[in-house]
Amino acid sequence: MAQPDFDAISAALKIPENMPHGDTAITYRRRLMHHIHPSVDYGIFFSGLESREGEVMTDATGKIISRQYAIRARPPVQYRFSDLHKSLTEYLEAVATMLQKLSAIDILRR
Repeated sequence: MAQPDFDAISAALKIPENMPHGDTAITYRRRLMHHIHPSVDYGIFFSGLESREGEVMTDATGKIISRQYAIRARPPVQYRFSDLHKSLTEYLEAVATMLQKLSAIDILRR
């Protein structure tokens, strides 16, 4: 593969990574995909989108000594619809731009 083709492919693949609000879209998607899906019919089966990492407890030197996990009846709100809409729209636009740039590379259309 020629270096200009390689550089063009690499640049196109980095487009979604360079979004200002990309972390929100990617974090939400990963949490949603790696948990039990919420049930519309039975609210008791709803799985909150909380991190399983817990809150880190450190000593005076900064060494991790434990993790704290909160047990709640209802998880706190982590995402607002307007924020998700903004970040996911931005992400999809970046993916569309990436695919357009990749489709313009001749070596990928052979």
